[in-house]
Amino acid sequence: MTESERLAERLKRARVLRRWSEVLAVADQLRGLVPPADPATLLPETAKDPAPDSDPASPWTRFASLLHLGDRFRGVTGEIADSNPRPIMSLPANRFLMWVDAVGGYLVCTHETVVLGQPDRGGGVDVPLLGDLSRRHAAIHRDIEGYLIEPFRTVRINGRKLERTAPLADGQEIELGGDAPGAGVRLRFRRPHPLSLSARLDRISFHRTQPATDGVLLFADACILGPAATSHVVCPNWKSDLVLHRTAAGLAIRSTVPVSIDSGPVLHRGPLGPASRVTAPNLSITFEPLGA
Repeated sequence: MTESERLAERLKRARVLRRWSEVLAVADQLRGLVPPADPATLLPETAKDPAPDSDPASPWTRFASLLHLGDRFRGVTGEIADSNPRPIMSLPANRFLMWVDAVGGYLVCTHETVVLGQPDRGGGVDVPLLGDLSRRHAAIHRDIEGYLIEPFRTVRINGRKLERTAPLADGQEIELGGDAPGAGVRLRFRRPHPLSLSARLDRISFHRTQPATDGVLLFADACILGPAATSHVVCPNWKSDLVLHRTAAGLAIRSTVPVSIDSGPVLHRGPLGPASRVTAPNLSITFEPLGA
């Protein structure tokens, strides 16, 4: 069974079980593997052409919007022109750094479980935080429905101490350690785009990551960089969006404007190498690999 067939079966099963978060997540993966028209064949007849007065919040309306959004960010159709093939950044790579000129640097974590804690030379911590924390202080788990946080040591959500694993919601404050509320390492959990499982951790307290970055991206299906407030990385001076996304082979980008990858041909989409650089007028992104 091919990867596209496997995803198609998973999408059908999720639709039957009415697991809408999984429908949305798998649909975006499938759109990266098959021609644009194929995923629509998986929709029921009544959902292929929603009525004008259909509920914009309904699962199928959101699914149709996702398909449209996927086409928008794929840019021009056709094969990727690349006369100088590069090694593709294999996923799941545990972590890498993404530097966006005039915006900031981000630690990108791709695993479904991410451990937060004190920096550890043994590599057991995905998000090393310079604070009075245990080596493994907490873990954030991602599944098809969203995110959960598991406390190994003292963890507070919006000031309330956790006794067991709890769900995370957009905008909540995570505090790790501290003898009293407000004294520990404080992070803001953000899931800004409703059609992507990817999320972001923003620093609230003075504590920094190691290496020092402006934030942490919990990379799931796709990560949007652009001027809108719903972008995972807000780039206020950009005129259009760029999407970092998974493919069957690894990591790639889609752009609504032509970009150059590693000084190669100008195109709207293409694969990324482990240390790629993406450039366009007023736009520059550099990727830097980290150890597993």
